[in-house]
Amino acid sequence: SVNSSSVGIEHEGYVDDPAWYTEAMYRSSAALTKHLAARYAIPKDRSHIIGHSEAPGATHTDPGPNWDWNHYMQLIDGDPGNGGDGLTFPVYTTQQSGSSGPQVAAVQTLLTAQKYNPGTVDGLFGATTKSAVQAFQRARSLDADGTVGPKTWTALLSAGTTPLLKQGSSGDAVKRLQRALTAALGKTVGVDGSFGPTTDTAVRSYQTTRKLGVDGQVGPATWTALQNGK
Repeated sequence: SVNSSSVGIEHEGYVDDPAWYTEAMYRSSAALTKHLAARYAIPKDRSHIIGHSEAPGATHTDPGPNWDWNHYMQLIDGDPGNGGDGLTFPVYTTQQSGSSGPQVAAVQTLLTAQKYNPGTVDGLFGATTKSAVQAFQRARSLDADGTVGPKTWTALLSAGTTPLLKQGSSGDAVKRLQRALTAALGKTVGVDGSFGPTTDTAVRSYQTTRKLGVDGQVGPATWTALQNGK
């Protein structure tokens, strides 16, 4: 639980009602968040200002898919931190039948990119999305339970080309790597597309825990492990 090391703000409302979050609510909440960030030296980015659904181990769905994070972060003079890609989160939480929100939309987007059909990218985890997840899991020899946990997240986020990456590398493949490491290691790896010392440390940690050769470089063995959800 992150309760002992975080400040929680409760918003009255319903996560499935897009009209509930008024401008007045956004602004009053943002003013409080801005004050708390200054008071406790909390960085104003999406790695530190997160929804309940994004907290490690969370089973909640709030603030839901209708919460406008880009607008909210602008109100607190913060950094949305995801470049609008819809795939980057400080943590990747378990998604399953009945889940909803931006991380479900990310699952659907990633499945579509890999030629699986989750249905409409609507942030709602229904039967079609579950079937697509199971098909992806079977193709990666993962437990085909239709639930997107750390292993399936890691495989989904790392899927794609497998260029050799090392310190000094940059680009979209590095972003994929950084997202996948966040899911695999269970801790935030900054996603900026630049392979620097922090990413190097994360790669070495991953290689160590997966009993791979520890050289800080992402070659065939490390890519294979990631794409198989190791």
